[in-house]
Amino acid sequence: MIVWKAPVLDAEIRTGGQDGRTFAESEPYWPEPVRPPKYAPNIVVIFLDDLGFAEMGCFGSEIETPNIDKLAANGLIFNNYTTGPMCAPARAAIMTGKNPHSVGVGWLTHANPGYPGFQAGEISKDAPTFPELLREVGYSTYAVGKWHNAADYNVSAASDKSSWPLRRGFYRFYGFLGAETNYHAPGQIVEGNELVPTSAYDEGYYSTDDFTDRAISMLKAHKSAAPDKPFLMYFATNAPHTPHHAKPADIVKYKGRYDAGWDTIHRERDARQKKMGVIGALGAVNTSPACPMGWGNAGNAPFRFFKRTPINGGIRVPMVAHWPARIADKGAVRGEWVHVTGVMPMLLELLGLDYRRQFNGYRTCTLNGVSFLDILLDRGAKTKRSEQYYELEGNRGYISGKWKIASLQPPGEKINLDNWLLFDIDADPTETTNLAAKHPDILKDLIERFDQDAFENYAYPLDNRTLARALTHDPHRIKDANRPYIFIRAPKACRPFRPRPSLPTAITN
Repeated sequence: MIVWKAPVLDAEIRTGGQDGRTFAESEPYWPEPVRPPKYAPNIVVIFLDDLGFAEMGCFGSEIETPNIDKLAANGLIFNNYTTGPMCAPARAAIMTGKNPHSVGVGWLTHANPGYPGFQAGEISKDAPTFPELLREVGYSTYAVGKWHNAADYNVSAASDKSSWPLRRGFYRFYGFLGAETNYHAPGQIVEGNELVPTSAYDEGYYSTDDFTDRAISMLKAHKSAAPDKPFLMYFATNAPHTPHHAKPADIVKYKGRYDAGWDTIHRERDARQKKMGVIGALGAVNTSPACPMGWGNAGNAPFRFFKRTPINGGIRVPMVAHWPARIADKGAVRGEWVHVTGVMPMLLELLGLDYRRQFNGYRTCTLNGVSFLDILLDRGAKTKRSEQYYELEGNRGYISGKWKIASLQPPGEKINLDNWLLFDIDADPTETTNLAAKHPDILKDLIERFDQDAFENYAYPLDNRTLARALTHDPHRIKDANRPYIFIRAPKACRPFRPRPSLPTAITN
């Protein structure tokens, strides 16, 4: 008997059969087909771009979002879910369960300043994505909408496509690869691995509607061809990211609604959130005087600031979970702290899967995220993780339980390494009272923790040179953009999340 093994990592080893000189004296062998875990559910991940905390009806907005509100009413609202301060790093975090710098996505896709944590927005090849892992166990995987994890110099028809959706775990893809696009006439649409001609669009075309129709079409085709096979749908619209194009009917519908000004809308949303129980007693009486860029802040009520910052207005966003078969307390609000890196380990735990120790021929690093499946299913469950660093454009933050530090850096100016703020986010979630002078020991400890995590995850060097940074590329890749490229990180980036000694919680502010 000839035993055969394919030259592929973790390939099926032939354990039966026999190859003779003729068919008559041979015995065939077929490996067992890949079967999904028992009771594997269908999974839909809806990833909305730049959505503020207060911009869905179920989170207190006057904007009508009836379908999402229905999901929330029959599911759960997570009001303490935090993500990355900007979309590309957040996408890498949800895809990999790892801190974005540790997989090379510390900033955007149009810059490669030459450091391990900042590799033009492409997820490193040694970090498996959750669609890649689900595909391996029998899921059909689909993606529609915005991708934004491929370098700008790798989005042409002749580019290296190893970072495109079909090479990162998806069977089918329809959408665009960049940061934003025209809602009425997208400059580039990709279907599969090919660019779709976009010289003209039908009158009334709107990308969100197109993406929705495509997603539904994919799932209908799946149910027709493989009704017994579970699917994953990753649905990521451009909306509500700039350029903020709306359909004429929606413009008419909301005409005059915002004439009262951003500060009034901010207070109205804050009041509705308290009445609905979305934030309970956590909302500030009035945070608007401290809020720059008013309309951006109205969208994040009751919190201050907005995307690109580690203040709650930049990282605390709405999250809804819908699973009628398993969620018992429908319509409840979960206040436990949850981080975007926990989504992938939550899916793995749900399916009873272990994280791959090897992938693409490389040793993988341990997940940074911690599953929150127990919080999803049990109203009495507590968070297993309470620490996380944040960094974007030199703006820094670190959460440890009730304590949080933050440092804000003006773009293009010399970075101040010592201008830290300290907040008790349990008592002051809107972060209006700086306690740095009152609790210097806690401040010092948190700064040290940030510093350690920043080094271990390649968040250094800090860089707030927004325009200059955007023009920085690897000269070799500009010359030969199709050259395959893999940046393997040193073992220090493989540190998993580890609980540290708790900081004091009983201090009176």
